[in-house]
Amino acid sequence: MKNLFYICCVVLSLTGCKVDNYEGPNAVISGKIIDNETKDLVPSGGSVSGTIVRFYQNNATQPLNFTTFPDGTFTNKASFTGSYTYTAEGPFTLVNSAPQSVTVTSQTEVDVPVVPNIRLSAQQTQTGGSTATYKVSYEKLTNDQDMIEIGISWADYKNPNRIVYAGGKNLLENVAGQGLVSGDEDFEITGLESGKIYYIRAFARTNNPGGYYNYSQQVELHIP
Repeated sequence: MKNLFYICCVVLSLTGCKVDNYEGPNAVISGKIIDNETKDLVPSGGSVSGTIVRFYQNNATQPLNFTTFPDGTFTNKASFTGSYTYTAEGPFTLVNSAPQSVTVTSQTEVDVPVVPNIRLSAQQTQTGGSTATYKVSYEKLTNDQDMIEIGISWADYKNPNRIVYAGGKNLLENVAGQGLVSGDEDFEITGLESGKIYYIRAFARTNNPGGYYNYSQQVELHIP
């Protein structure tokens, strides 16, 4: 009787394993957040307040959320093939406001065209010793939002953002109520150390609902 009981338990155990042995992810979804006019990537804060791309499989209400890398690209290697719709949320207005459809195969790439809230660039204008000056150029593209902050971040690690960690700093100017649309702001970076490479990004924010920051492309600063 004991042997029969043991055999039954083994059979049930194996049957249960077969039922629960679902196939794993079999697709990679990657893509870019693209400025619809310039065709450049739209940078973000990365894992900290970065752009979120949401994919919905079939009629699912629970999305697969992908956070973009700081350069504006995204990749998810644990996806499944099938029919999806997708949308994105970040420091921009979507060109296609309605969710877009895509059939995901083993390798699928998606571009998301947007109008950034603010276009930014950072250009070095002067350097000497432990100090460097950068001109931050900005252009606000949203008529229904006000520009409220502008600044610059720098660090000895790549892609610094508004929330800096050890080795990073930022300068911030509150410009709320000034009605800024386009122009330049100069920022002087101090305390730079000889022999180091620094990574610099300008940032700015409108009073957008998600509190997202726009960023410039990263530039490098080599201190002799």
